[in-house]
Amino acid sequence: MTVKYGEILRLASKGFSRRNIALSVPCSRNTVAKVLERAEELRLSWPLPEGMDEQELNKHLFGQDEKAPQDTLRANADRCVGMAANMIGVKKCVIIVNMGLANIVMYNPVIIRKDSPYETEEGCLSLDGVRKCTRYRNIEVGFLDSSWKKQRLKLSGWPAQICQHEIDHLSGIII
Repeated sequence: MTVKYGEILRLASKGFSRRNIALSVPCSRNTVAKVLERAEELRLSWPLPEGMDEQELNKHLFGQDEKAPQDTLRANADRCVGMAANMIGVKKCVIIVNMGLANIVMYNPVIIRKDSPYETEEGCLSLDGVRKCTRYRNIEVGFLDSSWKKQRLKLSGWPAQICQHEIDHLSGIII
C-alpha cells in the first residue's frame, strides 16, 4: 500500500492525533511518527511548498523515487517486460507492465477476477533461467493510477501474464 505522506502532514497541521491520522490515511502509527519526525527534521510542514507533489514529497522525505521501476524497466527493455518496485528496493506497492506500445504504472494492484488457468514457463531478472508456473489467460485488475484515481483493467494473454508475475512479486512470490 502506498501511504500518502502529504495527507499525514495535512491532518497533523489540523491537530489530529497520530492515532487518528493512522486510522484516516490508513497506515500504522509508526509510519505516521516516522513521517512527522522526518518532516520536522527537514522543516517541512503543511501546506507543502509550491510545486511539491506527493512523488516529490516522498523523494524528499525518504529518498525513494517512484520513477525507479520505470527507469529500471527502460534500462532492461531488451530482457524485461515488467517491474515490481519492491524488487529493486523501493518499498512501494507499485508495478509497471509493458503493454506493447506503452507501459502502464499501477499503484496497489489487486487481481479482482481470473479465469482459464494454464501452465507456462517464465524468466525473471532476479533469477537465472526459467521456472514453471500457473497463470490465468484472463484477469481483471483494480489499481490506482498516477493521479490516485481507481481504475479497472481487463487483460488477456501476455499482458495478463506479466501483470500476474509482477503482482506476485509484491506478495513476496518469486517464480
